Amino acid sequence: MSTQDPNHAVLKQRLAITPKTTNLLLYLGYTDYRSLAQISPNQLLAQFATVPSLEARLVEGYRRGTRRMVWLGTQDEPEAMAKKCQDWTIKGLKAKGVWVEGYDDLTGKEVEERFGELLRQSSDPVYGR
Repeated sequence: MSTQDPNHAVLKQRLAITPKTTNLLLYLGYTDYRSLAQISPNQLLAQFATVPSLEARLVEGYRRGTRRMVWLGTQDEPEAMAKKCQDWTIKGLKAKGVWVEGYDDLTGKEVEERFGELLRQSSDPVYGR
């Protein structure tokens, strides 16, 4: 994929990701960040594993990023939310109260529901404590 592709610039900006990650998403056919809301981090990692130019040993390094990207796919202003919610480690998600066993099998929409529950229970407007 060319960085001249207009989808490249939009994905990179909306998801606040590197050009390499942007290229991976475009290679897999993701031209709209919203389409990531329909899949889980594990599904996206499995798709990354099929990319010939990506060594299998490097795929797992995208786990935290995939957690973030599928959730950002549910957001109207993903650039702003990317800055507000940055810790996508298991420890960080546990601290926010959203981690559950099988979290990486939840779609972006299901993750957003978990964050919504947290938001309804908290006075903090920024998804977390």
